[in-house]
Amino acid sequence: MARRMGASAYFVPDARTLLDELRTTGADLVLADLDLNLPELLRTIRTERMRVPVLACGIDAPAALAVAAVRAGAADYLPLPPDVDLIAAALLTLGERCDRLGGCNAAVVNAAAHASRFARTRLPMLISGEAGTGKEVLARAVHQESRRLGPFVTLDCDGIDAATSMLELFGQPPEDLKAGLSARTGKLEQASGGTLLIRHVDRLGSDAQQQLHACLAGPARVIASTTADLRQCCSEGRFRADLLTELSRITVELPPLRHRSGDIAILAGEFASSFAHREQLPPPRFSEEALCALRAYAWPGNVRELEQLVHRAVLLASEVIQRDDLILNDGSPLSSGSYTTLSADYEITGLVGRRVEEVERDLILQTLRQQGGNRTAASAILGISIRTMRNKLRSFQAAGFPVAQAS
Repeated sequence: MARRMGASAYFVPDARTLLDELRTTGADLVLADLDLNLPELLRTIRTERMRVPVLACGIDAPAALAVAAVRAGAADYLPLPPDVDLIAAALLTLGERCDRLGGCNAAVVNAAAHASRFARTRLPMLISGEAGTGKEVLARAVHQESRRLGPFVTLDCDGIDAATSMLELFGQPPEDLKAGLSARTGKLEQASGGTLLIRHVDRLGSDAQQQLHACLAGPARVIASTTADLRQCCSEGRFRADLLTELSRITVELPPLRHRSGDIAILAGEFASSFAHREQLPPPRFSEEALCALRAYAWPGNVRELEQLVHRAVLLASEVIQRDDLILNDGSPLSSGSYTTLSADYEITGLVGRRVEEVERDLILQTLRQQGGNRTAASAILGISIRTMRNKLRSFQAAGFPVAQAS
């Protein structure tokens, strides 16, 4: 079932073989039978700092075993024999990738064309943009177009410490092997002859940055992605300037979805058709009111958030997706979310005669209040960096203006 959906799947007979495969080849997802003593297996995976989700499965397994596996760290439990929809849901939930960039926005088209021109070179590439804009989708497209025979391997540096990032990237150091620990192949070696995508490269530890700089001419082509301003990171001493120079030989920036208003209806229609086909439902259409709501929303989660919202709408709607079918991931209606349009408090007549800095201050403070004090969401809506947001808020507080705090 997984193979029919495009996944590369293979079987191993026991936990020891599985661990050996993870140490040398790696995997994006493990489906492991409860008979393998999953709590012990999951402890080993954590001890060796392997970054892979494990999905527990079993035939008529006792509920206590399934609960114990999830409590030990399994992502979920899948009863066997599996239903095709459950397999699809597992792959979608743990993959969270859209198929392509889509749309016809000039900035996106130009970014993809620029990346394509250098697809068959070995030069490093840096892809920047907000979360959910399609950075990994573009990196995969570059790898496919490169015709490199090796695999496409991903390392996500988000949420891992410096020691783990070193282990994930370069494998087990010699001193660990002498201490009796099992050999471990790093992602850089796994991607030999292919492409290594380093997500959130700004979060690599300093030692890993130094070693990566020395390995960029190796057998794997390196593509790095980030949501941060790496030049700002360099000025703050958090990122090596020489590494940035090498990574940015080819730079591609993907715009946020709120700057691609003409693409929203196109992407929503493509996602709706795809999900309807997958769920074996007739392809729905969007009402005009629903399309207006989609265009007005600020999309802090960008294309990924739109994809997930449309999937929920396809499951809820009948032949026509109405505005009420558009719900956010917490179940609240889209109408309660963030919008790019100004509220009634900000009619143009109310702006005339005011200083620009006053209007900017009120817009930032109102957006922050609307987002419940969430600075990341507010900065995404306003199109400014989180650092700029913090500096602005600091100056507002110093001037005596109340600033909403995260709830």
